[in-house]
Amino acid sequence: MANQTPNPLEAEFKYYLENRDELISRYGSRYIVIKGCRVVGAYDTEDEALEETLKDHEMGTFIMRRADRSIDPIIFPRVGVR
Repeated sequence: MANQTPNPLEAEFKYYLENRDELISRYGSRYIVIKGCRVVGAYDTEDEALEETLKDHEMGTFIMRRADRSIDPIIFPRVGVR
C-alpha cells in the first residue's frame, strides 16, 4: 500500500466543514480565507480574497471558500498554479 502525503491544509478543511453553519451565518456568501483553523479574512470576490490574503500570507498556507452550501470545491491556492 502506497504512503499518502498528508495534506498540510487538512486541519483548515476540517475546520470549515465542522463550522460551516456558523460561517455561513456570519459571512453570508462571501469568500472566506481560513488559516490555522481561523478565518483570517472575508471578501466579496475570489480575486479580492486571493490578492488581499497574499499581502500577509504565503501561497499554499491557507484555503479559500465561499461560505455557502454549494458543492463548489474548496480552493487550495498553490505556488505556480493559476
